[in-house]
Amino acid sequence: MEPIIRDLLTISEHVNVKSKLNIISADPTDNIFLNLALNGQARVIVSGDHHPLDVKRFRDISIISIRNFLAL
Repeated sequence: MEPIIRDLLTISEHVNVKSKLNIISADPTDNIFLNLALNGQARVIVSGDHHPLDVKRFRDISIISIRNFLAL
């Protein structure tokens, strides 16, 4: 196993995605990230894709750009 994969596995959490919300109609494939964040109880989604960024906030989850995340 590659070292980077091993490192990611040590800080990752498996999340079963059960919700099937359809919030982003412009690109429905991006909804998986909202569903994953919801089911994984995330506080922030960091994205470089404008479709999720256009949503800005989903329930209690902030959606921010990579640049804004790095500035935190």
